[in-house]
Amino acid sequence: MLPQEVNNNDKQPIKAMVGTLKKNTKIWLGVIGIVGLILGVIPAKAQANLCTTTIAPSTLTHGVDALFDITITNTGDDAIHWVDITTPPNLYYSGQSISQDDWSISEHGDGTAAGNGNILPGGSYTFQISAHSGVENGSTVWQIIASSSPDGSGTFVCGGAATTTVSGHYPNDGDSGVSNLVLDNLSDSSVTISWDSTADTTSLIYYGATSDYGSTGKYITSHVSSHSLTLKGLSANTLYHFQVVGQDADINPYYSADNTFITSAKSVVPTILLPGRSNSPATPLITLGAESVKPSVNLLTILPKIAAKFPTISGVAEDNVAVARVEYSTDGGRNWLPVDTNLGLGTKRDSFTFTPQRLEDGDYMIVVRVIDTSGNLTQTLITKIVIDRLPPQFGNMVISYGSQELTADNQSTITMSARSEYQITGQAIGGASTVSIVAKNKAKLTVKSFGLHLNDDNGLWSGKIQFEKNGEYSIYALAVDGADNRVERLLGQINVESSGKVIDSKNNTIARAKVSLYYLEPVSRRWQLWDGRPYGQQNPQRVITNSYSLMAPAGEYYLQAAAPGYATVISNRFKVSSPKNLTMNFTLPSRPSFKFGARVLFSLPSWTLVHDYSSANEVSRHNKPVVFGMLPHFMLPKINGGTESYLDLYGRPTDLVLLSTWLPSGLDQLSSLAAVQKNKDVGAVPLYIGEQPESVEAYLRIAEIHIDGLADPDNSLAEKFQAGFGPRHLFIDRNGHIKKVMVGVLSEQTILRELGGL
Repeated sequence: MLPQEVNNNDKQPIKAMVGTLKKNTKIWLGVIGIVGLILGVIPAKAQANLCTTTIAPSTLTHGVDALFDITITNTGDDAIHWVDITTPPNLYYSGQSISQDDWSISEHGDGTAAGNGNILPGGSYTFQISAHSGVENGSTVWQIIASSSPDGSGTFVCGGAATTTVSGHYPNDGDSGVSNLVLDNLSDSSVTISWDSTADTTSLIYYGATSDYGSTGKYITSHVSSHSLTLKGLSANTLYHFQVVGQDADINPYYSADNTFITSAKSVVPTILLPGRSNSPATPLITLGAESVKPSVNLLTILPKIAAKFPTISGVAEDNVAVARVEYSTDGGRNWLPVDTNLGLGTKRDSFTFTPQRLEDGDYMIVVRVIDTSGNLTQTLITKIVIDRLPPQFGNMVISYGSQELTADNQSTITMSARSEYQITGQAIGGASTVSIVAKNKAKLTVKSFGLHLNDDNGLWSGKIQFEKNGEYSIYALAVDGADNRVERLLGQINVESSGKVIDSKNNTIARAKVSLYYLEPVSRRWQLWDGRPYGQQNPQRVITNSYSLMAPAGEYYLQAAAPGYATVISNRFKVSSPKNLTMNFTLPSRPSFKFGARVLFSLPSWTLVHDYSSANEVSRHNKPVVFGMLPHFMLPKINGGTESYLDLYGRPTDLVLLSTWLPSGLDQLSSLAAVQKNKDVGAVPLYIGEQPESVEAYLRIAEIHIDGLADPDNSLAEKFQAGFGPRHLFIDRNGHIKKVMVGVLSEQTILRELGGL
């Protein structure tokens, strides 16, 4: 940061070195007074700001590229001809400053310098710089300096609101390049957290009372692959959430899923009951620190590497004084449960047994620990057991853009926009340890693969997908479980359209162009600028790389493209019935202007042209109904108790709907099906993919939806129908023939109409 200029009449303070005081205090003070009068010591006084700055946006989340508007206002008496802009420490200059009219641009490592321009006294100018937010939270100040000289001499610092705040955290849906997360030295006020990263990265920990965190530890900027940080000043006996993060030399983020730990209490006197003692009062057995000899624990059961279900595990714990507690964990020590039986708790030798009851397929990290009456603790090595009943199988998948869920057509095809990033979320059962989405072209060659991460909270797999080029792709899910079972299955098709463009008549990029989307407000019937923030989008959207990307929900709209020096172009009005990519191309005619040399003196007023809305890559599809033949044999549990077979669906036309309670559109679809179920002449049966009847029943009770249905916890029926994007409706006639398949949320009227035609 360069210092501000100071008044030439001011003199800098003088620091005098003095020896040991040998005279009395009055003499010393007199000497100081004389020196002050002789030298005329006057504190330095900063000159008033000759310019002020505002920054937009002023707040930012992690790991995003942003285009910043940096507005400089000249508050001095001389014109400003030179400006230097340096990004703050928590932002990283992207090496791209947008063309700034007649200013000459010179890039440097952390920003850009602009010369040969002109900001008159009282005037303002807005520069644009792209920067990327990193992992570190906090508010930092941009460095904005200016000069009235074209060569940048005699600089002064611009004041004003030049601060950008980075806050939030990375997704909690899975680990991204982070592994071997370990907690050590957990006490009532601190913990040491260690982890590895697949690349050399910086080190930081977000932590707090919730998964929103709010606090950060010390940021270590050195790049390493093995990390260890200690959090201090924690509250005793408190649950903390935390996430470890870092970024490599190219600012790529690496982060873990959300994790938790509980600090110990400051004075803990756990209680257990000696054999034969009454339950009240409990007898305190643990006195912390009474002696330091650690107990021992040994497992007597040989644990299998792969099993169809958990075995009963037995072992022995011993201590020189007494064993106070024996616990086990199936997730490597993140959560603990007491063993099922103890024979000798409170004595020197305890025999124990336990049988983990969780039977879902997956990888389980078994570890047992013993605590003695002095609080000393010993645990076994972690042993991995793979529970393998089924190969990996897939349920529903959802692709979304912001908060909007993309809908597939009846051929299970979803349309996306090139270069835009989408979220894909899906369900896999059968103990998958890795899941990825594979895109293949028409020749069935792999074009791109996208890794998904498991969210331990909801059991769903999710990740990001993005295509650089337009075209049609087949989308497959590929999963591998702990027993090395490998399954690949087709989910559906993706149609990728090119993004919308804004160019001039010579097909060149237009600097500082922006596209705005307006919608017709249904109540007032007035056109308003569409608010894209709830949908994770900016509107208006600045066109940085010759293209823009907007996805609009259902409604009536028109688009507008504008840029300085060009005519404004708007589309005609158009309607959208479901979330749709807007890919209209704009060509902006230039406005005639009058120049003196390279300087523009003035331009003619802008005018507006109207273009018909059209999607440059829209594909006309003629979908043929998919016919599966006869309904396969099955026997599945009903949500409200009992079982139901395929024969129970005979005798009346029925809509069998493959869905899941976690689907964003699931609640709307269930409401329609509940209404259809009131008509006894037809059938409407939701089939809950990969879910237990008890969990579905609890969901329906909370949602206050009264509807019966079938649970398919092992995907035995859903796998035969190759469940993919969104709710899938199988329309079955009275004789059990599947006559039609439709994808998406259908209304009560649509379902009844389709059933009436069977």
